[in-house]
Amino acid sequence: MKSTDAAVKVPPQVSPEYAAKRGDRDPWAFAGLWLRGAAMGIAELVPGVSGGTIAFITGIYQELLATIRSYDHRLLALLLRRQWRAVWEQGNVGFVLVLLFGMASSLVSLAAVVQWLFVAHEILIWSFFFGLITASVVFVGHAVTPWTSTRWLLATLGLVLGMTFSQLGGLPPTDGGWLTLASGALAICAWMLPGVSGSFVLLILGQYQRVIRAISELDLTFLAIFGAGCVLGLLLFSRLLTWLLRHFYGATLALLCGVMAGSLQRLWPWQQIQSYYLDSDGGAIVLRGRPLLPWQFEDYYGDDALLFGAILAALAGMAVVLLLDLASRSSRQA
Repeated sequence: MKSTDAAVKVPPQVSPEYAAKRGDRDPWAFAGLWLRGAAMGIAELVPGVSGGTIAFITGIYQELLATIRSYDHRLLALLLRRQWRAVWEQGNVGFVLVLLFGMASSLVSLAAVVQWLFVAHEILIWSFFFGLITASVVFVGHAVTPWTSTRWLLATLGLVLGMTFSQLGGLPPTDGGWLTLASGALAICAWMLPGVSGSFVLLILGQYQRVIRAISELDLTFLAIFGAGCVLGLLLFSRLLTWLLRHFYGATLALLCGVMAGSLQRLWPWQQIQSYYLDSDGGAIVLRGRPLLPWQFEDYYGDDALLFGAILAALAGMAVVLLLDLASRSSRQA
């Protein structure tokens, strides 16, 4: 008996071949692509928020996967023969460079700012990202049509996995080139999945603070090893993910939708800290927490829960998803 997903046609706007070798982008389109990359970079600074989710919402997710998958032995052969035009077209190099530049610019310029926001306005920044991912769950869920019993079962499984994963206690920070390489590979695999946060994987592996510090201080040795791990993970995992989306599109999205919903407890702004470690600057990095209601938070810590501000911040996060979706729809219709 064949899976119902195998016969499902992927919508044109998210097909694996969508604009994979586009040559018709004008400067405004490239500016929009840069903004998408910048948004993905910001998302990956926050444990619990996925750059893959941003790519999916903004309509470049399938092009991203198809482009990564094109980096194979055939592209290497073209490169060795110095067929630069063919390399540029098959590798969708313009798309890759602009997207990477957008991500790098936001990572380098905003890493310190994001760190400061988590210290100075922790409740509000977590509320913002909680609203953003809540709206993303609805957005990704809307792309799953129809919702069959099998897909609901997969979404439930994803919910359990997401809740379990988000409550894993992280490891204390450790050094080592092999761990850095493996961390890059695992984090980039998570980055490619809507709803799975690469930065949270780094947090569990005890590498999150090291990566943020390396970016802000431009530690080129560490970043080179970490980047090599990312390249390795991209080349290996992108093919599996592309195959799953081609043959089991609805089922894969349903599972990921559940994972996103389950990970929301990690983004809940009011947490009772259960385990943490101190970084080299003396700041507390939370490894595991238990969600509290706002009034429970006030009773436990004696601090203002900032409920009104938190609601506004969450609504702002939801509005960002709506605006990204509208902008993506406009660019596709242009």
